[in-house]
Amino acid sequence: MIEHTIRQMLTTWEALRGRRAILYMMDSDKPMTDEDLLPLYQCIRTQSSRKDLDLLLHTSGGRVNTARRCALLLRLYAEHLHIVIPLQARSAGTILSLAGDTLLLSPVAELSPIDPNIASAGSVPNGSPPMIASEDIRMFREMSAEWFGIQSDQQAVVLLQSMLQHIFPTTLSSFFRVSQQLRRHADKLLQYHLTDASQREYIIDNLLYGYGSHSESITYHDAQEIGLPVQLLSQEEESTVWRIWEECISCLQNPCTDPRDNLQTVKVSSIIASSDFVAYFLSPLLDAYTAPDPRLPNTTDVPPPRPQPFGKGAWIVSYSRKEETC
Repeated sequence: MIEHTIRQMLTTWEALRGRRAILYMMDSDKPMTDEDLLPLYQCIRTQSSRKDLDLLLHTSGGRVNTARRCALLLRLYAEHLHIVIPLQARSAGTILSLAGDTLLLSPVAELSPIDPNIASAGSVPNGSPPMIASEDIRMFREMSAEWFGIQSDQQAVVLLQSMLQHIFPTTLSSFFRVSQQLRRHADKLLQYHLTDASQREYIIDNLLYGYGSHSESITYHDAQEIGLPVQLLSQEEESTVWRIWEECISCLQNPCTDPRDNLQTVKVSSIIASSDFVAYFLSPLLDAYTAPDPRLPNTTDVPPPRPQPFGKGAWIVSYSRKEETC
């Protein structure tokens, strides 16, 4: 593992910025989930000073509830929170970023829309998408009116009936509930630094409805236009944060031996770290046994185990200084 290198780099970042920093970085296969909360809380507890905090964030998304809970946890301790995004904080990562007093972006950093998506359950019929976005449904009527001239209430009822033949009614109500929930969560997080309710509403409307698809990138200039408190990293900050990012990506991309069992190979899927704390999320890989297990009797009658997936991934704290009293 590279605990010492990560901690040294974060110490350099803290000296440059004059405030404490926490790293929360994951690869594209590891979504944000509620099991991330405990190591994040443990990491915060090791910080001797928490009032002014940088969060170095890299994620392709995850659970909305996790993003909200992480944001509330950070704001519970940080009077001023600054979100640093070297490359991406998409979807749930964008929701978490809304709690930041400032968003410090590199020139290639991106946020994303926060419109909800629901994956299809079970097998997907031919021609059907594996995931449906709420905006695809909401725009169906507008598309029908603009492209096919459907205007009357009677035609709209027929259109709704046609949709309900393919989408279960409670799926539509679930989209509506989640959209309303996202609006409430986003507004609550923006209130940490934006007092103007109309400005918050404008930002949320753009993040929910203002882009062509959930996969669209919101760049620094886009974020600036809709009113998010974004800044570009200085040249020295950018150089330092990219060294941290490259070191972490190298760690995330390389399989390693499970410290709990040296016969098993795992992958580091996520890192939560500070200059005082390092935790890794170890994801299972295929069994790496290619010879009989040395722990078993040495007999030719026992074939080597066939490769099999391991169980669930887990967070492992590899370094932690003594916790401060909260």
